[in-house]
Amino acid sequence: MGRDGRNGGKMRAGTKRITAILLLSALLTGCSDQEQNEEAAADWQEAYSAVLLDLAESGEYPRAAYSVRDVNGDGVPELFVSQGVARVERCLIYTFSDKAILLGELGEYGYVGFDTVLDQLVATDAVQGYDWRGYYELRDSDHLEFVKDLYNNYGAAAGTDAVEFHINGETVTEEEYRTAAAEYSGHEVLWLGRDNELTEETAGAVETEGI
Repeated sequence: MGRDGRNGGKMRAGTKRITAILLLSALLTGCSDQEQNEEAAADWQEAYSAVLLDLAESGEYPRAAYSVRDVNGDGVPELFVSQGVARVERCLIYTFSDKAILLGELGEYGYVGFDTVLDQLVATDAVQGYDWRGYYELRDSDHLEFVKDLYNNYGAAAGTDAVEFHINGETVTEEEYRTAAAEYSGHEVLWLGRDNELTEETAGAVETEGI
């Protein structure tokens, strides 16, 4: 065999070794990523289970329920704990960053909305012709940031001079109000907080929807 043939054989053998090394590296990386994802899931599940178990054992919210959903797309879901079903009862909202973090309370009747188009949480308060909606975003994974609120009393004062329209607490015209409200029109809103009844048994088996 000539020199060129021997060199060609060595090159092919070297190429095969490099390919095998690259495949092995990719396989190991894939396994490592999977293990990290599984560990991360175990972390937030354990943290949220502890929160839910404490609430269930305390008896503070006898009609409590909960939902789990990722609302900011970071791969780690948030926990929404409904205090009950009365108008004044809200959702406790938790996120996870090394531990469960309480972000605040939003909503009414034990629900808080999630606008799936804008990835914003929606808090509402509507009664007897008065309507208020507040929009919030989960940013930097550790705090809720206010975006906008809309208020009108049209249902209670239609046909009178007492009709009011507000955006972020400031009085605006009906046209300005309806233009702002149209930004949210037609969006799918998921109502979170009451997908799972909260008991000591369910607290230990936290699962997520829509992650």
